[in-house]
Amino acid sequence: MITLINCSVKTTKELGGARAPQGCLYLLAAAEEAGYKVNFRDYQLEKLEDFSDPLNFIKFISDDSNVVAISTMSNLMPLVLAGTEILKKRHPEKTVVLGGIGPSGVARRLMEEFDHIDVIAVGEGEETFCELLSVFEGNRALKDVKGIYYRGKNGDVCATPARTRVKSLDQLPIPAYHLLDMSRYETVGIQTARGCPFPCTFCDVSAYWGRKVTYRSIPSVVKELDLIEKKYNFDKITILDDTFTIDSARVKDFCKAWVEHGLSIKWSVYCRVDLLSEELIDRMVEAGCYRTFLGIESGSNEVLKKIAKPINFEHLVRTVKNISRKCIVRCNLIWGFPFETMEDLKQTVQLLFYLKELECDVSIAMLSPLPLSTLYKSGRYGLVLHEDLQSSVVSSRFFQPSGELADGKPSTLVDMIRAHPDIFPGFYTFKDDLFEQKLDYLCSMGLEIERLARQ
Repeated sequence: MITLINCSVKTTKELGGARAPQGCLYLLAAAEEAGYKVNFRDYQLEKLEDFSDPLNFIKFISDDSNVVAISTMSNLMPLVLAGTEILKKRHPEKTVVLGGIGPSGVARRLMEEFDHIDVIAVGEGEETFCELLSVFEGNRALKDVKGIYYRGKNGDVCATPARTRVKSLDQLPIPAYHLLDMSRYETVGIQTARGCPFPCTFCDVSAYWGRKVTYRSIPSVVKELDLIEKKYNFDKITILDDTFTIDSARVKDFCKAWVEHGLSIKWSVYCRVDLLSEELIDRMVEAGCYRTFLGIESGSNEVLKKIAKPINFEHLVRTVKNISRKCIVRCNLIWGFPFETMEDLKQTVQLLFYLKELECDVSIAMLSPLPLSTLYKSGRYGLVLHEDLQSSVVSSRFFQPSGELADGKPSTLVDMIRAHPDIFPGFYTFKDDLFEQKLDYLCSMGLEIERLARQ
C-alpha cells in the first residue's frame, strides 16, 4: 500500500483557511487514471496544539503502507525530515519519497545529508508519480524514471535525466476532488497555467518551471469551475497561476466563457501590475474577479532594477487606484534585500502607507533566500540566522525568541536548521550590515515586525 501525504498548514481565515491540496489532487487523479489506488492524508486537517512537533507528525504518517510519499514546501521540510527519520528507524523496510518545490530545490544535498530519504521527485510530478508507483509494484527500475534522485545499492545518490514538461495541461485529468471529503476544506484553488516567464532574481518559481508557461484550454477550466461551484458548493476560488494576466487575450476569453456559461463563482488572482490595463481590469471584475494579489516588492526603482522587476510607478499608481475602487487589492512588499539602502527601504515604507490610504490590504515580508533563486545561487551574499525572526515564506513557529521550540520542546528542528544553512536557506537572511538599522526603522514607523514577518 502507498500513502500520499500533503504536509502543509492552513492559511489564515482571511486568506481562506484550509485549501484543497491542488498538487496532490493532480497526483491522485493521474494515479487513478493509470489504475493505481493510493491512500491519501492531509496534515493541515489535523487538530493539533503544535503541528511543528515531530512526534505529532510521526503519529500522523504511521500506517501500514510500504511507501510513504510526502509533498511539502520549504517551510515544513525540517518537520518532514525529523518525522521520517523516526519512521525509518522504526520501520527500515519502508520507502520514503519526497516531492514538491521544497525538496526539489535542494534534492541532492538533502539526500547526501539525510540518508533515510530514498527518493526525491523533482519538478512536475504527475508522470513521475505514476512511474514510481510502477516501480513500487516491481514493474520497472528507479533508474528508468526521469526526474528523480534516488539512493543506489551502495547508498550513493543517483540522479536521472530531467523530465520534459507536460506540453498542455489538458493532457492531465481534472484534479480528483471526488477522492477527498471536500466539506472539510474552506477554499479551493485551481490552475489554468503553470510557470512564469519573468526573471525576478529573488523568486524561485521561474527557475522551478524553467521560465516556460504551459496552459489549459478555457473549456477545461470552465468545466472544473462548474464542478467546484455546482457539485461542491464553493462560492469562491483562487486561481493559482503565478501570473494570470501574462496573455491578456486569453484572460478576456476566460472572462467571456465565465459569463456565457452562467457561472457565479467568484475568483481571485495573482497579477503583475505592469500587465494590467484598465480595460482588462473591467473585464475581470465583470466576470467575477473579487480580489487581486499584486507583487509590487519594493518602492525603490533601484531595488526593482536589481531584482529584474522594473515597474513604471506612474502606471503602478494609476492601476492600483483604478482596481482598488472595483475589487479587493492585496499588495505584497519585501524588505531585507542585501543591496537595499536605508533610502530604498524608506521609499518602500512610504509606498506601503500610500497603498494603505488607497484601502489596499498591504503586507511587507522579510526577504527569504530561496535555493533556486538567482539571488541565492549567485553566491554573492552570505547567510545569517535570526532565530527570533523568520520570513513569511517559512513562518512555521519552529523558533521562539530563545531559539527553542514552543513550550520547551526539544530543539530538534532548530538544530537541524542551524546545521544545514545550504539546505534550509529560507530560514535565514542574506548578510546585511544594515539589517539591525532596518529593523529599528521599521519599528519606529509603527510596523510590527513579528506580525509582518510571520503573516
